[in-house]
Amino acid sequence: MAKFSLDDSEEYYIKLSDQPKRFDADSPVTNVFFDDTNGQVFTVRSGGVTGVTVIGMDNSKNTSFRMEDRGPIISIKFSPDHKILAIQRNHESQNPVIEFVNFKDLAPTNVEYSHTCKWKNAKLVGFVWPKANEIAFVTDHGIELLQVLPEKKQLKSLKSTSFSGAWFSWCALSNIVLLAGNNGALLQPFLLNNSSITKLQKLELDAARPVVERDVFLLRLCDATWCAVFRHGVTTNVTAPGPTEVWLLLVSGTVSHSTHILKTGLVGRFAVNVVDDLVVVHHQSSQTSLLFDIAETVGTDGHVGQVSHAPLLPPAPLRPARVPDLCPMCMYGWKREVVTHHAFPVRIGGS
Repeated sequence: MAKFSLDDSEEYYIKLSDQPKRFDADSPVTNVFFDDTNGQVFTVRSGGVTGVTVIGMDNSKNTSFRMEDRGPIISIKFSPDHKILAIQRNHESQNPVIEFVNFKDLAPTNVEYSHTCKWKNAKLVGFVWPKANEIAFVTDHGIELLQVLPEKKQLKSLKSTSFSGAWFSWCALSNIVLLAGNNGALLQPFLLNNSSITKLQKLELDAARPVVERDVFLLRLCDATWCAVFRHGVTTNVTAPGPTEVWLLLVSGTVSHSTHILKTGLVGRFAVNVVDDLVVVHHQSSQTSLLFDIAETVGTDGHVGQVSHAPLLPPAPLRPARVPDLCPMCMYGWKREVVTHHAFPVRIGGS
């Protein structure tokens, strides 16, 4: 169980970092991307022609540079050692391709190259960096794991596995990719480790209640990897839906219960992140947050391996940030894609 205490006089139990990171907002001329492996925000202005700024919690890895505008960018990420930059662009009429730029001392060199996915006519859903010199192409045909050889400007195929998936979630802390198939009724995790791809136990959901991308994400909690799913209450009254629950389904690890249900008692949009093995659920409309501890001793709810949890404390707002020139804190940005082990909310769920 997480160690947690709160004085009776304390109004807030969550606050933002005392060292916030500033970056330009998304606009018609500026695109903002989040690198979920390195915990960095990329701000791309005019396709990179007028500059790319990279910032994160580690100031020694911050950098800025320029690059040629070769089309709309879908995703942009550094390798974990920051020696290779990978870029995915929106080329609908071409086979899936990733561009690479070699870096030295956080500055681009003149060495550029690209690689095309092995599956012709496949849709490139995205890519991830399991290791400094390994990249995985995630497509609607499956996953291809490749070794990057920057000196030779080449990529070498290591492993591949077939799976028909529409979207994916990635946990950098455990190197697990979760692919969604069967219209969101089947979630299939894969472990990318030791230059190989291992298929883990699949998660089969209720076919009558398939999930969508915005309601699913991976997180690392209590030495295990979990698939978190927002389950929005279903009632006969469309105008008054039931409260949302956050279901934690075990993906990898040894635990006493394989399913935890966090009962928010609220309706609307949510974001989630993990702090010191506590799950923090942020509620948009009330501008409050809830704390859950899955290690809390509670009784089961009648289903084997399944436990329900109520919030540890009543909902409370974040402590107001006291930083000059910052906009009101309200809704934490509410970006769609962020991760648990950095100082950003995780993922938005809700209508």
